[in-house]
Amino acid sequence: MKRNLFVSLLRRQMFSFAAIGALAIAVSPLQADGVDKGDDAVQAELFAAIDSGQIDVKYIPQDATKANMIVRNLTDRPLTIALPSTFAGVPVNAQLGGGGGFMRIPPERMKKMALTTVCLEHGKPDPNPKMAYKIVPLQQFTKDPSVHVLCEALGKKMVTQNTAQAAAWHMLDNVSWNELAQKNRVESKYTGNVRWFNAFELKTAMAVVNEAKRIAEENAKDQPTKKDYDGRFDG
Repeated sequence: MKRNLFVSLLRRQMFSFAAIGALAIAVSPLQADGVDKGDDAVQAELFAAIDSGQIDVKYIPQDATKANMIVRNLTDRPLTIALPSTFAGVPVNAQLGGGGGFMRIPPERMKKMALTTVCLEHGKPDPNPKMAYKIVPLQQFTKDPSVHVLCEALGKKMVTQNTAQAAAWHMLDNVSWNELAQKNRVESKYTGNVRWFNAFELKTAMAVVNEAKRIAEENAKDQPTKKDYDGRFDG
């Protein structure tokens, strides 16, 4: 029930932003590629396929809010690639992407996937397509499980990009809510300053951070322990 409350909260927030046209959309690969269990495609996890040389992946950031990922099948057989729900782009500016699902790639062909991202390192210059990036599992960038929860919510479109950005900077870079409230996206002596976040986004981000931490704690409790069935620790 508590998890459902979190989802409902995020969906209400997402719909509110859609009503005023400020919703950043993360494209889910599930909308584009189904998995046909009857075909002859070789199935592989994204990073395992990279390590084995089955695919080549190029991660091209557009800015701090979105990126493109181009995946090329290097084999002579179709591949069905299982995509992680979250991952990071490194090393110039760390970014976090939301994905999940599967991507089917014909032999020796490539596919392009649009992603919504948030910057994980406050204060660094915005990324652009000229910067070289590679993708890595999010665990290599941060071990904080609540950040993983936040990323999954972004990838599943349960939270808007700008709200997720405020939450990420607060969680990872310890930027205070007051600092975020004062942060300008645009500064001009002619047209005036434009705040990065509005009051509603920050209020929602506060709730999202609290819920992400709570869900992470609940998930940790559900993880199996090293105890055997007699209540003793192995080894």
